[in-house]
Amino acid sequence: MSISMPSRIFIYYFVLITATYLFFFSSSSLRADEAILQAPSRLEAGDPALVKFLLPVKPGSVPPVMLFMEREFPIYPLADNQGWAGIIGADLRAEPGEYILSLRQTDQILARRNIVVAARSGGARDIRVDDKYVSPPDQVIERIKAESQRQNDVYLLNTSPVFWTDGLLTPLNSAVVGKFGRSSIINGQPRSPHGGVDLRGAPGTAVKCPAEGRVVLAMDTYFSGLLVLLDHGQGLISGYRHLSKILVNEGDMLTQGQIIGLVGATGRVTGPHLHFDIHLKNATIDPLKFVRLSLELAALIQDKNR
Repeated sequence: MSISMPSRIFIYYFVLITATYLFFFSSSSLRADEAILQAPSRLEAGDPALVKFLLPVKPGSVPPVMLFMEREFPIYPLADNQGWAGIIGADLRAEPGEYILSLRQTDQILARRNIVVAARSGGARDIRVDDKYVSPPDQVIERIKAESQRQNDVYLLNTSPVFWTDGLLTPLNSAVVGKFGRSSIINGQPRSPHGGVDLRGAPGTAVKCPAEGRVVLAMDTYFSGLLVLLDHGQGLISGYRHLSKILVNEGDMLTQGQIIGLVGATGRVTGPHLHFDIHLKNATIDPLKFVRLSLELAALIQDKNR
């Protein structure tokens, strides 16, 4: 079937106008999202990131929801009321790939962007410990399972109010002797990547609370030795392992700088140190990077939270 010349001209201009409209519409939407939603385009598994959402805060409006990797992360109004800010985290166990960060208010998507999460390139550490920590005897297997379940239950907590918007301090000011995310080879057998950071400390050195929080777990565990977990609100949990002594009790409300316990060498260790870890919305993330970003976040929102 032949098409007349006027029809051909009409089709040509229709396609041209449609394509031009779609190009500019999609480009302007992308530019708008990048302008109001500021976040890294790439993270490694275990990385936290500071996100800014530059849309003025309307008095009485419902706060937006920040969604990433099937988790809802807390977001707070900026001090000048010209936007919002919060911290997201790519879980250390996350599969590499592209994930969507979105800001939603009720049922409306306000902004979104794609973030590539890459496998962590932390290298490997080869350590040797007592064989009982590689192949635990049968009589302790149930104990290990119960202790693991209690810790996993804590990581899922999402309590209110939030206690960490003034930023965190490091619990021990010392050198890093065990990097976050590094693969572990224990007595020649591959194990999970290191889920925290090891800080050098002589036995008996005081470990300080990095931010106000409640003691939700304080116990002697098989692998972590003497362990304390703190709930800082809104899904932020911090952990302190291999202590020689615990100086707090479950249920205690701690202030920033209060002594949690003393450095030791209990559990599966090669020597005395503090293992410090952070979990945000059940995502295991680099604790020292989170400490740094928490202080940046505090500087952006502190006038709203003091």
